[in-house]
Amino acid sequence: MNAVRILANDLTRGSLRIGVCIFIMTLTSGALEAKETRYFVMMPDGAVTAQTVSEIMVGLTDPDPQARSSAALLLRHVETHESQQIIPPLIQLLDDSVEAVRHQAVETLYYVGPDAVLALIEVVKGQGITSGRHDTSVRLQRLAVETLGSLAWRSDHAKKALLDIVQDPNIHTVVRYSAFGGLSRLGTGAPGVAPILIDLVQRTNEDLSLRQAAIMTLEALGPQPETVEALGKLLRDGDVPIRQEAASALARLGPPAKRALPQLQAALNDGDAEVRARAAIALKEIEKENH
Repeated sequence: MNAVRILANDLTRGSLRIGVCIFIMTLTSGALEAKETRYFVMMPDGAVTAQTVSEIMVGLTDPDPQARSSAALLLRHVETHESQQIIPPLIQLLDDSVEAVRHQAVETLYYVGPDAVLALIEVVKGQGITSGRHDTSVRLQRLAVETLGSLAWRSDHAKKALLDIVQDPNIHTVVRYSAFGGLSRLGTGAPGVAPILIDLVQRTNEDLSLRQAAIMTLEALGPQPETVEALGKLLRDGDVPIRQEAASALARLGPPAKRALPQLQAALNDGDAEVRARAAIALKEIEKENH
């Protein structure tokens, strides 16, 4: 035996047909190197069984949702060279009738990593325009976007997919809105993101909720010069909620947003009382640096 690797210590309720995963070991001995990797799984009764990926995947179509969820959990730990074969059935589970199964599939696709990105993009783009927020296609798209969002920090393809999604009018608004969550987690100064979000938020014919989400995401990405400049300009936007959101974003950015001070001073005379109040707060937060 060359190596025994403990991959997990998960305890969950599951069907006897799939078993409860207490630990999984990948055994790589000279005798097995020429064969399929076998994953050793402890069953609820204490018995240990050895299963290949193909055998575990059978559980993904089990009538028992606990069995489907357990199988998806086990597949988190497959070797990299076997990951491609588990992506299509996991994608199918995103449309499962049971919420817990769907979310287990999302988590496992995250563990699969960037290799799953192309399939997730196809889920989103392949549905086309959907009929409403409760459409099952929208639910499926949102789960795919959620997974892309979790992968964006380590996959440029996932990041680009999210940027494409937020701009695509052929994708339902609530799905586009979901994509902002992943972009906001990219961290300060994520390259190439701010200009696209600034372009979107400046589209006065765009959905108001998307414009607001773009502002919040710009704030999450930090006080980049182009972001502060854009937020300052938005204090003169025709939509009151946009002016309000821009003022609040500048307040939360604090002293690094000082180049927007002239626009905030002008906003103290805005026709909307809430914009005036938020601008005053922003001025106070930005000027803290000088006290």
